[in-house]
Amino acid sequence: VWIVEANLIDGKRHIYGKRRFYLQEDSWQIVLVDSYDGRGELWRVVVLNTVYDYFLQGYLARAQISYDLQASAYLAGRVLNEQRPATFDQEPRGAKFYTPQSLRKMGRR
Repeated sequence: VWIVEANLIDGKRHIYGKRRFYLQEDSWQIVLVDSYDGRGELWRVVVLNTVYDYFLQGYLARAQISYDLQASAYLAGRVLNEQRPATFDQEPRGAKFYTPQSLRKMGRR
């Protein structure tokens, strides 16, 4: 894991006084973020899950969970449990697929 720390420049304003990013070395994706308020207190934590896709031969972002430690709240996004996996090996659909008439037909389904 690589750690990148970002500190607020003196004289500048931002909701975070400091942020610390944790990057997974194999994918170079951010997997964890610590965000501190102006007093230096840990305020928010974000966990970013990834999975390795063998077809693409690379990592894909999955669920993202954000915790607000001061408000005792959390938010989960990109939760894909009920969706089919994406398929990346399909043939291109061509220009006719993206015409207004084609899009109108798909909207009626």
